[in-house]
Amino acid sequence: MHARIATQDDLPQILEIILSHTMQYGVDIASSGIRDRHIKHLIKIITSTYEGKFKKFAVVTISNDRVVGVCTQTIYNEAWWLHICYIRKDIDKNGFGDVDIGALMFDLMCQLAEELGVYKLMYVVRDSGTKRLDLTISRTIWVKDNYTFQTLEELPPFTKSKIKFVENNFHMNGKNKKPVIVRFAKVKE
Repeated sequence: MHARIATQDDLPQILEIILSHTMQYGVDIASSGIRDRHIKHLIKIITSTYEGKFKKFAVVTISNDRVVGVCTQTIYNEAWWLHICYIRKDIDKNGFGDVDIGALMFDLMCQLAEELGVYKLMYVVRDSGTKRLDLTISRTIWVKDNYTFQTLEELPPFTKSKIKFVENNFHMNGKNKKPVIVRFAKVKE
């Protein structure tokens, strides 16, 4: 199993993964239009070259010639953030699990950012704890030993972020139905 930048050839499998999800974090992503926005965003990233101040990547994890996970990354100025992440629902739970799939993509996204001289990242965890994400980070090869993490904000349901960047880029505008944890990481000095 390995992670790499997504290609147009991956799109049918990526769409299959995304379309298999109707709910995320208690939100109906199918009827709300969120899933359609994610699909458009991914297609644009994979089929376009981003020029200018933003760099965007879609990364996938491949297992046995099959896409089993996809995430998107935006790099801007001195930081990057994780946008979208989907894991195949029908993965073999006796083999690698979703935390392993996510760990491979997380390592690759950090590598892509570092190659561009970017050593800080921000992301949100849409649940009441960090155990699942901490487990993913513990399975990374590079990130776990080379980055430090801190929680910037813990948002109860229906609470707007006090951090403008988070409000704008993660849509934390008070409509979150579940608790949200805003995390920040940077390369250890």
